[in-house]
Amino acid sequence: MTRLPQQFGRFARAALTTMGFLGVGITASSAEDSIKFGVMTALSGPAAAWGQAELASVEIAADDINSQGGIKVGDKTYKLNVVAYDHGYDTTKAVTAARQAVSQDGVKFLEVLGGAPMAAVMTITEPEKVLAFGQAEGNHWLKHDTNYAFKIVFSVAANARANHTYISQTDSGARIVQFFPDDESGHSISEGILAQGRELGLDIEQMFIPRDVTDFYPIITRIMMQEPDYIELAAMPGAQYALLIKQALENGYSGKFVFSSTMDTGALKKAGVLENTVGSIAAPAYFLQPTVAGQRWIDEMNRKTGGNVQAWVSSSYDSLLLLKGAIESAGSLDPDAVRDALRTISVEGLSGKVNFHSPAGTDLPAHVLVAPVPVALVSEYRDGNVVFSKVFDLKN
Repeated sequence: MTRLPQQFGRFARAALTTMGFLGVGITASSAEDSIKFGVMTALSGPAAAWGQAELASVEIAADDINSQGGIKVGDKTYKLNVVAYDHGYDTTKAVTAARQAVSQDGVKFLEVLGGAPMAAVMTITEPEKVLAFGQAEGNHWLKHDTNYAFKIVFSVAANARANHTYISQTDSGARIVQFFPDDESGHSISEGILAQGRELGLDIEQMFIPRDVTDFYPIITRIMMQEPDYIELAAMPGAQYALLIKQALENGYSGKFVFSSTMDTGALKKAGVLENTVGSIAAPAYFLQPTVAGQRWIDEMNRKTGGNVQAWVSSSYDSLLLLKGAIESAGSLDPDAVRDALRTISVEGLSGKVNFHSPAGTDLPAHVLVAPVPVALVSEYRDGNVVFSKVFDLKN
């Protein structure tokens, strides 16, 4: 059940209506027995497909929690009320939206898309003790003294490690060209990925592309001289990498693709290149959910988004289950009590046990989501869609 703030804007409202998000209406619960959960994401701009999928996943989780009795604290029961904010993947807009969410709308629990928006929003959420879930890569915003921010994204580094492990076992010595966004987040992600790939014996070169580039022909002409076996897409929006793939194919590329962040089948289909991804490797492959809950999530995502099912947003669903569990375990809505509970509990997510942990070898708090990372191959193209076959699970 999604409520849109007054300043959300006519364009974003229209976009949500088109995607089927607006028909849910305002919660019937009063302010006293509902918990606002803010979703600050990109509902306009080049990353809108990400934001629309993220919001859909949060809405499905909230609907499930509400239909199953809500969140119980003592003798009181709360319903979740999802409030959407559009930041367009822009830090200035994110700060403005965060001020409205926290100061005007009284939001105490929030999910934010993107590392740069998350870092900007934390200047507001941390002092106000707002629990913020970052659907965001990198650790530049998640510091050792972070108190109220939790990282829920399925790490691109972990996804890449899963993909590279498979490649090293089946195609030892393969040559890979990786593409990343040319910003702080992209460079932060790339460093660990390069080291772990080379440790597995892979020949890797990295390229950094501004998020607004749509003409890849000069870069592709250069990399074609290296005859890569794989082109790897990491942390780039689907609409952008679909164009990259199309232009690579037009320039004679005949290798495979590796999807280590998202595999946006809708964007690939729109670009006319989905069929060309047969033989490619993708992680996390949460479109292969083995559980009843996971399959229902896929069905609901298809219904709400018209087929814009993106594996990574399953963590948005799982993190809301963890929030519910933490509030009930704490028996309170006090942010310190809920934060402490989040550090210790685990719940059954869409594909297995999920919890927050502290990554080994770091001084980061136990604020990073851990879940299985399934790896899949695109095994065939059938009836206008691709068919996946699961390879194995690697822990995130």
